[in-house]
Amino acid sequence: MLAVKDHIELKEKGFELHPFFARLNAQDDFSEGMAFVPRLMFWVMVFQDILNIIPPQVKSAHLRRIATHHKHEDAGHDKWFLEDIAYLEKKHILTIEWLFSPEHKITRDVAYRIISEAFHGKDHQKIILILALESTGHIFFRNIAQFVKNKGHEANLKYLSSYHLDVEMNHAVFEEKLKEDLFSIVLSPEEREEAVAMVDRIYDAFNTLFDYLLEPSKETNEQQ
Repeated sequence: MLAVKDHIELKEKGFELHPFFARLNAQDDFSEGMAFVPRLMFWVMVFQDILNIIPPQVKSAHLRRIATHHKHEDAGHDKWFLEDIAYLEKKHILTIEWLFSPEHKITRDVAYRIISEAFHGKDHQKIILILALESTGHIFFRNIAQFVKNKGHEANLKYLSSYHLDVEMNHAVFEEKLKEDLFSIVLSPEEREEAVAMVDRIYDAFNTLFDYLLEPSKETNEQQ
């Protein structure tokens, strides 16, 4: 399992180099910098479903405890997202028609690709899925929280600010104790290969999503 952990860390370092983050950090205008946020809507909601789907499928009591911990700790974060959307004055575009329109297709496709992983694999693979999602989240939340803080909007946001980041970091203190036994698991070469391949699929999906977030939104084009 340590080899899989090392692979996740390697992929995380690569993900941080995605041009989306460089462009975000270089953005002068707060509203323009946050124009991508509505296109995360479908994924934010599906993420809550993933956290609910995994625990009942995990047979190992210890590993189920890790999955359940994540489920409880991240519950309700979708509501923070909706509050942030309202502050950003973007709530008016979040309709069912828009969520399932061509404008939002890539986000939906990525969400489906990731949620499909929750229905396959052994216990340890389901926990590795959670760890991979947590890993990508750390990169995103760290960058977006810094941008929000630099632009002076930190007190008005939750999901997209250091409020969320701090909550995630506080989770990590308890999670490290839970993960000690996880990383002591010895995988066969085949199991390790399968786990690494899944991590690659998760990061490929997120790279696809963030490539899409780099593109100007339809709403932005209509305003220009």
